[in-house]
Amino acid sequence: MKKVLLVDSTQDFFQFLKDKLALQQVSLELAFSTRNAYTTLITILPDLIIIDADSLEGGVRVFLEKKADDPNAKNIPILVIGSETSRHKICSLAVFGVHKFFPKPVKYDLFFKAVGEILGLGFEADQTQCIMEIHVTDSIICVDIAGDLNRDKIAILKYKIPQIIQKHKISKPKLLLVLSGKEFDFIDTPNLEFLLETILHDRPIKKENIKIVSKDAFFAALLKGRDEYRGIEITDDATKILNPLLDIIMVGEGKDVIIQRVLTPNFPVPIKTLDMRFSSDYGDTIYSPVDEGNMLNVAIVDSDQVAQAQLKTLFLQKGGNPYSYTSGVAFINDIPHHLFDVVILDLTNTDMNGLDILRNLQRRNFPAPVIIYSQTADKQNIMDAMQLGARTFLAKPTAPDIMIRTIYALLSEQQKTA
Repeated sequence: MKKVLLVDSTQDFFQFLKDKLALQQVSLELAFSTRNAYTTLITILPDLIIIDADSLEGGVRVFLEKKADDPNAKNIPILVIGSETSRHKICSLAVFGVHKFFPKPVKYDLFFKAVGEILGLGFEADQTQCIMEIHVTDSIICVDIAGDLNRDKIAILKYKIPQIIQKHKISKPKLLLVLSGKEFDFIDTPNLEFLLETILHDRPIKKENIKIVSKDAFFAALLKGRDEYRGIEITDDATKILNPLLDIIMVGEGKDVIIQRVLTPNFPVPIKTLDMRFSSDYGDTIYSPVDEGNMLNVAIVDSDQVAQAQLKTLFLQKGGNPYSYTSGVAFINDIPHHLFDVVILDLTNTDMNGLDILRNLQRRNFPAPVIIYSQTADKQNIMDAMQLGARTFLAKPTAPDIMIRTIYALLSEQQKTA
């Protein structure tokens, strides 16, 4: 059985991840802090480490340093999820072999795609178009669902609802479920049952405090025909169910104000671990390499397409985001549009030689290290390249592990002098 170690995470995310991995026969261990994470690491030697880090300093860095120095653990891949941070700090993680960094809130489907690629497993994500929002007003948890029912998003509710109740210390929680403009029929029964079972899981909310706003007759009939749902009220008129939820009577124009109040969150919203919106909600092409957790932005400037393809494959395997250029001019023109962390440069490009590219970078005060990767044996050219700011030279072909070690060494050196 494959094993995953989760470090320094909330209990709800741990339980969510544990249930999801169990479906693929993968066990999950939790280290409650980075202080005992290393002991757990060397005890179980997992196939993957996931670190939930709101800060990349202190204990996280110490843990990564210990892991990097341990011959038995140094090659275990790592995924890190955390708050938005600078490119400099993200690059510092690459030095320790972190495969991907996902900024919170993590897009569920992209995260599990990365987990599956590392473990060699296929995690299927429900691609059903569904927008689900959840917020809190006073003691009322409001869940608004538009579109079809997405089972993965519904599953997240199982962990989000208890988390909200605990975080906001709600002693008598109430839930308002709003299903916008969806008509259900018999084939939706399993998903509707799953939604209700999820809301009722461990019964954190009494049935009489669960109210549903929906115009759908099939859903209403399903609720009324089952003993296990008795007490849950459904109506197409929000005012009818907000009275008992708010313990007030709404009359006249004031009821619109009250409805708006309930539908507007009045608790500060913490940074979520998982985004309730998946990448598919935005279309297939509108998520960024940052959403996918890619670590290093690597520019490969080489007219040799075979070498380019080899390097691109290497960096993708290491969680990088490679940009390939067969034209030196195209690379120069693209610099304003990207924050490159490292450049791999062949001196013998067809339209613009490597030395001219280096002169251009020097005029720009280009901060990223440049590695000359070329077959040229001309020592003068190599010396000229170093004088123009190149950091090191590797002769083609170079073993992949040497290329990666060279990049990590340069980034580590750069961080020490930053």
